[in-house]
Amino acid sequence: MAITTIAGSDCLDVQDHDDTVLIKYSNAVDFAGISYDTGTEFSIRVPGMFFKERFPDENESEKLSDNSVDKLSGTVKSQKLLVIDAVPYYFHKMLSLILQHNEITIDDVLWVKEDTYEMRLVNDGHPFERAQCWLTQKEDGFFINVYS
Repeated sequence: MAITTIAGSDCLDVQDHDDTVLIKYSNAVDFAGISYDTGTEFSIRVPGMFFKERFPDENESEKLSDNSVDKLSGTVKSQKLLVIDAVPYYFHKMLSLILQHNEITIDDVLWVKEDTYEMRLVNDGHPFERAQCWLTQKEDGFFINVYS
């Protein structure tokens, strides 16, 4: 019986001391040349880190005629920074497409890419670049307070 290869993967040396991030992704419809059936989920382990957090907020207020200020609303989002170690350009293109999916799961939490995927040059003579992107927590990560 002949062995038939139906899929391939990039080689990644994962050792105990290496920092890697497991990204699981899926989509509601076919995307980026991938046909998605109900329940189809893919995974990729990338060299990098995912732990730095921030909580950007937005506030809306109104100045009243008596020179006082009333707060109208306030929102807070939970975000984490996905940092990718130096990898080749094709890998960054693949990660950019992965982060455009509807369902992105890291550490059993759903995330949404709202910010730019930024690549950073290691040095002029190096064929790899590092990257980073802030991801927003999809569920239970957005808080809004509206005043009356």
